[in-house]
Amino acid sequence: MRVLMVGWEFPPYVSGGLGTHTYELTRKMPHDVNITFFMPDRGEVSVPWMDIKRIKTSIGFGPYMTFGGSVLKESIIKSVEDYAKEVGKTAKQTDFDIVHCHDWLTVMGGICAKRENGKPLVFTVHSTEYDRSIGNPCPWVMDIERYGINEADGIIAVSKRIKEQIIEKYGADPGKIRVVYNAIDSSSFDCGLKFKPTEDLILSLGRLTLHKGIDHLLRAAKIVIEHHPSAKFVIAGKGDKFKDLVEMSIDLGIEKNVFFLGYVPQEDITKLYARADVFLMPSVFEPFGITALEAMAAGTPTIISKTSGVCEVTNNVFKIDFWDTEKMASRILEILNYKELFEEMSNNCRSEAKRITWDDIAMQTKDFYESVLR
Repeated sequence: MRVLMVGWEFPPYVSGGLGTHTYELTRKMPHDVNITFFMPDRGEVSVPWMDIKRIKTSIGFGPYMTFGGSVLKESIIKSVEDYAKEVGKTAKQTDFDIVHCHDWLTVMGGICAKRENGKPLVFTVHSTEYDRSIGNPCPWVMDIERYGINEADGIIAVSKRIKEQIIEKYGADPGKIRVVYNAIDSSSFDCGLKFKPTEDLILSLGRLTLHKGIDHLLRAAKIVIEHHPSAKFVIAGKGDKFKDLVEMSIDLGIEKNVFFLGYVPQEDITKLYARADVFLMPSVFEPFGITALEAMAAGTPTIISKTSGVCEVTNNVFKIDFWDTEKMASRILEILNYKELFEEMSNNCRSEAKRITWDDIAMQTKDFYESVLR
């Protein structure tokens, strides 16, 4: 089987989860699946398991900027459209049986490739503009998503929540959707035996945008610090809410216990997981949430919001409502204060993460390709 996969980023050029997803998915795909991977040309990229074609086009932004209102500029629209046209042209000279694209940034390219070659299109929906904008979507982006959902011959949703949303908000045909979750290479994050909390370090990792719920985390942090003054909240990531969140920590009087790290390289993220006593993902919405699996693989007791996709596949974590800051604080304090609970969650998190593998996800994806081709 020959697959043309249309991506937006790939290591080392990564600005969000799409790069991690496509890297691991393609790396674990069975050997009888031959992949040609298209991506915008940002520099030299090569891996031994597939052919990567760098598409000459001007791309000046990452996939997880804040879109909507005045932020959506004409240059962004042109970048997506130009990439799609170049994908279509290059697809003419490429042999493939099926095309697979990811999110709104690449689906127009996938449609162009489909029309040039007459091959079926699989569209993975990792997130939607409706969720990213907290219910205030940019019409142009939402129209692209709807267009892709209608044109696709098969749709992969990364959680049941995403499946339900694209049916309800975009009118997707339920019959052509399959849920295929994300996964984890747990060996990259397993740091060995963890001991009772010694640093009282609570870690959160992600883009500092409205939907990540860091404002709720800070309110919970205030409660935790009142009962556990040595608690340290480490927030890694950058985004448009960085300044607002720093100011919020000052207004709450907890700035001495809260550390904003900004962008953190992958090798240092692994070290943060190893040091953390609690990992917290308080997202207002989270299509999946690979960071939670990474923390679990490191043996870090993990707390996630009920509105995350990873909530659907995990059992050995604390699940909370993102808005319930008192419950959030209570769960953090329980992990910090009770050695037996910490050790049990640490061991169970690590064991559960090992069972959620990219090998399985790649096989599910190949099976879906075959069903679409049939």
